[in-house]
Amino acid sequence: MPEQLYIEFENAELIRQTEMAGLFEIEDQGQFWIPWSQVSEDSIDRDGQVGSLFLTEWICAKKEIEY
Repeated sequence: MPEQLYIEFENAELIRQTEMAGLFEIEDQGQFWIPWSQVSEDSIDRDGQVGSLFLTEWICAKKEIEY
């Protein structure tokens, strides 16, 4: 299985989360529900936290998130 490619988004905010997904605000792009399986462990992970968000290239294409 090929290694997953992650895209970094700086100044992202985790608005709220459920067991299955997080609602993230990505600067200049809006809010997106992202499944945890598509988020790197190095990403922000607490409600209200602002920082780096690492998403798989696949989810970026599926949600039409520009990178």
